Amino acid sequence: MPVQWSNYKGGEGEGGWEVEDDLDLPEDLTSGDLMTSGSGQGEEDYFVPSPRDTLTLTQAGSSYGHTHSHSSWQLLWTHSLSLKLAALMDRLTLTQAGSSYGQTHSHSSWQLLWTDSLSLKLAALMDRLTLTQAGSSYGQTHSHSSWQLLWTDSLSLKLAALMDRLTLTQAGSSYGQTHSHSSWQLLWTDSLSLKLAALMDRLTLTQAGSSYGQTHSHSSWQLLWTDSLSLKLAALMDRLTLTQAGSSYGQTHSHSSWQLLWTDSLSLKLAALMDRLTLTQAGSSYGQTHSHSSWQLLWTDSLSLKLAALMDRLTLTQAGSSYGQTHSHSSWQLLWTDSLSLKLAALMDRLTLTQAGSSYGQTHSHSSWQLLWTDSLSLKLAALMDRLTLTQAGSSYGQTHGKKEGYRCHNLECF
Repeated sequence: MPVQWSNYKGGEGEGGWEVEDDLDLPEDLTSGDLMTSGSGQGEEDYFVPSPRDTLTLTQAGSSYGHTHSHSSWQLLWTHSLSLKLAALMDRLTLTQAGSSYGQTHSHSSWQLLWTDSLSLKLAALMDRLTLTQAGSSYGQTHSHSSWQLLWTDSLSLKLAALMDRLTLTQAGSSYGQTHSHSSWQLLWTDSLSLKLAALMDRLTLTQAGSSYGQTHSHSSWQLLWTDSLSLKLAALMDRLTLTQAGSSYGQTHSHSSWQLLWTDSLSLKLAALMDRLTLTQAGSSYGQTHSHSSWQLLWTDSLSLKLAALMDRLTLTQAGSSYGQTHSHSSWQLLWTDSLSLKLAALMDRLTLTQAGSSYGQTHSHSSWQLLWTDSLSLKLAALMDRLTLTQAGSSYGQTHGKKEGYRCHNLECF
């Protein structure tokens, strides 16, 4: 049965709970579990912020502002490990057409939503998005199977509903008009979550007569939907690879490299991004466009893709200092043993070859390459490595990274 209000007699001396409908309170309830409501004079009413309780509060003529303090919103913004949707969920579950949210959801699903601090739960948001809008329900545009997957996967951030929400045109108001810069800033500074700024911008471009669905095939989106272990950045990659100076990305990359990029469902493919980062862009080096602080942040995050080694490699001053001199063995050891991050050891060795008549195949055993290819939790960089050495717009990669002019790589040999 729905949980109703419960009153707590505050003040000094003995106090007690007066519970309607025989509410069972948890034994480990503390003052930190309570939220105040009312005028603040005399005895104050408290309620237990259990999921079903909070969901039914806003149905008695009390506005959301009255039932939630600013502190709860503050918590929503400041928590760096997971986006807290407690306040949002209450707001989204206001009664519509006389049907309370508590009637359509069981307590068990909400409990999971509240207790999982390592993943963003979008249950409330998703239900909100499925409400009929202008006669067309969200259920008509999405199959039940994809939603089922969205509900059951607790290890990955599912943005399907959120993305659709962000791309809705709201009375001719662009997304840029409805979001402040501060919220975007927060999005960029959170090192423990996926930076979705570029992705969201890509998805919100559909207010100029061209939907994203027109520019992408269904197959690529299907892959995006079915991978429950990793967020596919197809949209982001396409965003980064927009034509610049009349040359499309498709012209500079072969289909084979893209095929490899798409088929690995357990890892984020950074081929497009890395090529993007190595472009000189009107004479401005990458080192000039990135601050050291952002690099430092990249190093300290052990749960995300560690590109520090690769990026440092690309930004070496090439003044007679080898990579081996600037990195300790301990950092390499960590790089090898971390199965949740990108193992760049093989790539880095590849880039640091002296190119003095010794091929990579001669200096490395097949077993190390085998490991690189068979590890489904890391990025397969074999094809990418050859790609990085190709000349781009008349300037060879070797010229910008201290390599011998004309240096090329193919498969396992450099020459």
